[in-house]
Amino acid sequence: MFPAFEFADCDAAETLARAAAAHELQRRSELELILSAQHFARLHPSPARVRDDGLPGGEQTRVYGGVGCPEIAEFAAAEFGAVIGRSAGSAAMFIGQSVALEYRFPLTWERVRAGDATGWKALQLAQDCVTLSLEAAAIVDRRVADIIDSVTLLQLKKIIKAASWDADPDAAKAKAEEMAKERGVWVGRTDDHGTTTLFIKAATGDVIQLDATIAQLAKALAALGDGASLDQRRAKAAGLLADPELAADLLAAAAQRLADTTQPTATAASAALLDAVDDGSGADDEADRDIPRPDPADQDPEDCDRTLDAAPPPAPIDDAAARQELRRTIDAARRDHPDRRRTYQTVVNLHITDETLLAGGGVARVEGYGPVYADRLEELLGHHRIVVRPVIDLNTAASVHAYEIPTHIREHIDLRYPVEQFPYGTGETTSSTDLDHIQPYTPESPTEQTTTDNLTPLRRFSHRLKTHGHWKVRRISKHTLEWTSPHGYIFHVDHNGTRRASHRTDPG
Repeated sequence: MFPAFEFADCDAAETLARAAAAHELQRRSELELILSAQHFARLHPSPARVRDDGLPGGEQTRVYGGVGCPEIAEFAAAEFGAVIGRSAGSAAMFIGQSVALEYRFPLTWERVRAGDATGWKALQLAQDCVTLSLEAAAIVDRRVADIIDSVTLLQLKKIIKAASWDADPDAAKAKAEEMAKERGVWVGRTDDHGTTTLFIKAATGDVIQLDATIAQLAKALAALGDGASLDQRRAKAAGLLADPELAADLLAAAAQRLADTTQPTATAASAALLDAVDDGSGADDEADRDIPRPDPADQDPEDCDRTLDAAPPPAPIDDAAARQELRRTIDAARRDHPDRRRTYQTVVNLHITDETLLAGGGVARVEGYGPVYADRLEELLGHHRIVVRPVIDLNTAASVHAYEIPTHIREHIDLRYPVEQFPYGTGETTSSTDLDHIQPYTPESPTEQTTTDNLTPLRRFSHRLKTHGHWKVRRISKHTLEWTSPHGYIFHVDHNGTRRASHRTDPG
């Protein structure tokens, strides 16, 4: 346990002095950790650790840190990471960065050793240049070594990028062309308020058409009584695209709603609403949008939502009533096509307690996305054709007399352990995650060896560590695994994460 520090009697000068001393201690600790990583890499591989036992999945050597760095036994990173509280992947990256300083950036490394440069900035340099050739890395090293601790991180990264481009222009051009070809759709993590970000990188023409479709749906929602802001309606419109036929029905309903108002006695407000739903062929103030959209707080309110919000309906909008009216319109659109069936199925695994359901509020968890507020479940689940699957009782063990793992047991394990159960593991449990028998399965042993109490999710690398890397594991309670590293360090892994035990055993 670290000693407690008292600051109550310190004035400003004394507090600054302590901060400066702590910063210097931190720099020294960073240097010692980098030196430890370098030396640990030198200790591996060794004849005792790297061997060919003829079995699939055995330990191999890797080059971490870039061209010019020595080979390292891949299992070594896992134990080094565990003792410093990192995952195996993060530890491998750290070891690679540390080794790269010695072999690829000697000028920068010398300044770190002399106390003239901060370790983490030097590690950032090594990571940003990991793909450079040895010759190009040397050019960057000469360019950056003398200034690495005199500029901010943002400035340093820009200098590193420019220097790497100058050092290897052909590689920089090839990288730029490669990046230009990367396209895809990525889902970000859910934030603290039940909102998730979707990233799309696609052909410009496709993005323009998608943006125009979202704009039209946003206008249709307004015409149907949705009183939300433009950006909120655009977000709802993006969700409607998950059901293209429903989106088309709503566009038609909005057009019909506005057509019914286009009588000779139509008000100016009705005319403005009609203008809000057009065929997209004319000028559109909403179509000229920068992505990402600027913060509304930084905009002139008069420039926002000019098309629709400049001419609100004559009567104030009751938001609750508007939502109910919009829901009735959507349900009516669905009833108009009772024989239509979706050609796809969305599966959402939602974890929620009975207390939260009864209270009507609280926090639930969606697998793969994170926490959501219970009162936002309507946004998550929708209203149409919801199939509720039976609850899997995680407190009741399930077993089978076979080595193969049936689907219902895999689902049980996936629900019980959202993340792999290796020390400081970060891999989320999915249908492709290995399920390992904690006590190895043997045909001669008693029945029901394949049970939820004898299975744990491990990503493939962690599974190989257990099988070939001299790691040992045993269950010490219903929810806790005890892992022992090759050098006798003990870690307890449960639903709260990883904790290092206070003692070390003899690895023999």
